[in-house]
Amino acid sequence: ARFPQSRVIAVDHSPLMLQELRPAEPVLRVVGDGRALPLRADGLDLAVVQNAPPSFRELARVVRRGGVIIFSLSEGRRIPQ
Repeated sequence: ARFPQSRVIAVDHSPLMLQELRPAEPVLRVVGDGRALPLRADGLDLAVVQNAPPSFRELARVVRRGGVIIFSLSEGRRIPQ
């Protein structure tokens, strides 16, 4: 409601994980690799990386200058490379 023109894009390398999403709002689900995001350069105002190994170069490419990147890591086993 606060950002009515926003779009949410979920990227995961697993189509099964994307199917598990149960959002309140529509989400564009994209199968892709975080090391080569299938997103245009400077296209995001906000990126949230949750329990995934980040590619700082890719995040810098897809988040616009002045945008925000949030990392969320839960306690658990080592993140696979």
